[in-house]
Amino acid sequence: MSYLVYVKQALANLFKPPVTSKYPLEPKKFCAGDRGRVINDVSQCILCGMCERSCPAGALTVDRKTGTWKIN
Repeated sequence: MSYLVYVKQALANLFKPPVTSKYPLEPKKFCAGDRGRVINDVSQCILCGMCERSCPAGALTVDRKTGTWKIN
């Protein structure tokens, strides 16, 4: 009879909204002041621009012509 406790909980969960976020399906919401922390190893940088494309805040710019990158 102890399994009835689990059945009751499972049925209750069917009618509740999910507690977790739908992260890969919906983009993560960032606060206005939350820009994160940039960690970049300059000795490993080949100026490919992956950091610029993957930065959700758009804080990085890579200039391949001059060979520099900038954190805004």
